[in-house]
Amino acid sequence: MAVDATSISKLLLTVPEAAKALSISPRSLWAMTSPRGPIPAVRFSRSVRYSPQALQAWIDSQNGHQDGNGADGRGDGEPSA
Repeated sequence: MAVDATSISKLLLTVPEAAKALSISPRSLWAMTSPRGPIPAVRFSRSVRYSPQALQAWIDSQNGHQDGNGADGRGDGEPSA
């Protein structure tokens, strides 16, 4: 049975693809990648890939920490001075 590559979504994203999906630089993504940071990654030898589902789960977990209320809870989205 032949598999049509265009009908299959990617299971894993490369560093540039994941960075673009998160709207951050590859360098920022690398700094936030486990074990240095909280973003989970899959490693194959020297290659690093990111699961779209794991990235979405990480984004969802951040919503509780960044609700727009700011660090002081004033609701203006600005940190306290």
